[in-house]
Amino acid sequence: MTATATDVGHTPRPTTRPRRRRVGLLLTAASAVALILVCDRLVRARQSLITGLLAHDVQVLIPFADTLTSKAEKKTTWNNLHAQIAAARASNNRPVFVKSSYDLATFIEAELSPDDPRRRQVLLDLVAVVGEAPEAADAYWNLLSPTWRKELQPAYPSYVSAVSHIAATKGKENVSILIRLAEVLRESGETQLETQVLRSVHSAAPVTVMTADAMTRLVSLLPPTDVERTAVTEQLALYEKRRVHLTESMKWYANVLAKPATSAADLEAQRANAPTGPMNSFIASVDARLVELYLRDGRVADANRLRIAIAGYDLGDTEEASVLVSHTYSEVPSPGKPVKTPPKVTNIPMPNLPAIQISQWRGLLLTGKMTEADQLADLVFASDMKSLRKPADDEKHLLMGQLSKLPTFLTLEKKTDNLPPELSPATEAWYGKFTLKPSAKATPANVQSAAELWLSDDKGVIVFNADEPRKDLPPSKMTSRDQDVWKENCVEFFFDPDRWFDVYFQIDVNSVGTAMDARILNSGSTSRRQYKTDKTFNLDLSAKASQTATGWQVRLVFPREKLFPKDINAIKFNVRRMRQVTEKGQTILQMYTWGPSGTADHRPEQFGWVVIRK
Repeated sequence: MTATATDVGHTPRPTTRPRRRRVGLLLTAASAVALILVCDRLVRARQSLITGLLAHDVQVLIPFADTLTSKAEKKTTWNNLHAQIAAARASNNRPVFVKSSYDLATFIEAELSPDDPRRRQVLLDLVAVVGEAPEAADAYWNLLSPTWRKELQPAYPSYVSAVSHIAATKGKENVSILIRLAEVLRESGETQLETQVLRSVHSAAPVTVMTADAMTRLVSLLPPTDVERTAVTEQLALYEKRRVHLTESMKWYANVLAKPATSAADLEAQRANAPTGPMNSFIASVDARLVELYLRDGRVADANRLRIAIAGYDLGDTEEASVLVSHTYSEVPSPGKPVKTPPKVTNIPMPNLPAIQISQWRGLLLTGKMTEADQLADLVFASDMKSLRKPADDEKHLLMGQLSKLPTFLTLEKKTDNLPPELSPATEAWYGKFTLKPSAKATPANVQSAAELWLSDDKGVIVFNADEPRKDLPPSKMTSRDQDVWKENCVEFFFDPDRWFDVYFQIDVNSVGTAMDARILNSGSTSRRQYKTDKTFNLDLSAKASQTATGWQVRLVFPREKLFPKDINAIKFNVRRMRQVTEKGQTILQMYTWGPSGTADHRPEQFGWVVIRK
């Protein structure tokens, strides 16, 4: 055999393949690193460019496309919201976490789709952190969407439990939330869970116009042998009778409002035609209006009698009545009968709950139920009527005999001698004296004014004395009854026998004996009072004025019946003197007052109290 070079020990030449492979790998790695660095620089440059363009810090020769701006802004919003959620979660900042989560869910809904799985995940993350807290409610409602039923159905019982727990914290809204939950479950075909929720509705509230449909649905879901089914069926039958009466009362109420009574007698006649049956909010609203009309006539005893009756009404149907009113009202004639269209009322006002509650509050005070009255006052005299809480407390202090807590009051004393001749043949009378003070610092305090009030069984007499340093007063232009005597030198008397804000009476007499008497009516609401002067109201009074050694005097005689009725022992009252003086050719009004009302008009809450202690 012929030997080869290898065979004879010749050393082979080493191959270069492994070295070349290593070099190739190094070159590839270097290229990758270079590519990463270049891409990173490009991405950073792009981000900086976009940020600068959005901030308008970079000048461009070609307009920046609106679509690119919009996309960049949306991407920024997306990133920012995710960053906010992550930061809030890390720092346990729950309010920010909740808000940012809802903001992101809303963003996905608007920019992508309401059914996007990323939106679902955001909501799932939110409830996982917040649990059954009230702020998770919207998340649970969204997670119960039929669109995600396939993915989330196993979790429905826990969602129902969470929403039910949240509903329990919402007070009066509890039932409406549960009814909404039952409707959502019905749409999803979750009959078992729907029945569970409807049972909760039944245990939480009676059958009313708000729950009737839900309870009818519950009856249809329960088996005939179910005890609760029998109970709900009976309650639905009783509700139907009550609803018929409530509907009749609503229609009657609408007709009363369509022809508003202007006198107590007219409204009493309308009240007599109210549907027979239990009291409800519609009838109570008319009774509260009748209280106001009694007060306009000075019939305080009748008003108080009705207030006590209203205080005894159970007005648990107020919300039910309001829901009933929300439906459009229309009269449908019977077949075969001609159409006799009464005054159409397409928008029936809601029951007048504030007026009812104020009457109830006064009725509770009158019957000595002070704790209940305070609880109702907390409810009524809040929000826009918060300013009336102090006058409400003053009324309570008066009825409890705590006169020292009243800002200004005078107790009348019984006298049997030196009675004014105008009270003849009375042999005794209640008496009190009122000293007036300047209502402003610029008003001279050395000019004295005082009034004496005398009350017999049927009449009242006020003797008012006004000091006047001037020898001659300006001549009076007001010489006829009910002229604007307040524009001259005069005295004003204010009587509020109800001690509240619906109506009060005013008598002005000038220095020559001309009288103006009027009824001041609140044409607005209790919280936003707007008083109007009714000069058509006239009392059987007499007024005489005379000059005295120190000034002038007015003697006023009035019937007691309307201004200080015998059957009440306290009224709100004020005396005010209007002194017109001329300085440097200009007429200046100087005012003196007994109560703290100062120069303000139509402020019966600032009158003082006159009390008879028997």
